[in-house]
Amino acid sequence: IVSYLIKDQIKVSSNSEAFKEPGTKLEKLNFKEVKTTFGEVNKIAEESLKKHNEEATKIIIVLQQQERPVWNLSYITTRLNLLNIKINATNGKIIDEKVISLMSFKKD
Repeated sequence: IVSYLIKDQIKVSSNSEAFKEPGTKLEKLNFKEVKTTFGEVNKIAEESLKKHNEEATKIIIVLQQQERPVWNLSYITTRLNLLNIKINATNGKIIDEKVISLMSFKKD
């Protein structure tokens, strides 16, 4: 995979190892099916942040192939929540949207 770190400058990291469950096969992304731009997806995500009364501190954006191309956005928020939004990259419709407390990941 190719990853980008965006701060004052954009740093590109090629040939990174994909984070996935052991034994999971990654599907090749079909770019021809991607019709929704990041700008459009970003507007949808900003609306979701407002709806959940959240403010983002960090964002992880993944464009991946599942059964169809999917924008997978994960926001770490100022209220210590994780807002995850999956958007169909072909038609721009929200597939899944959930807010999870980061504290729920704590092991006892």
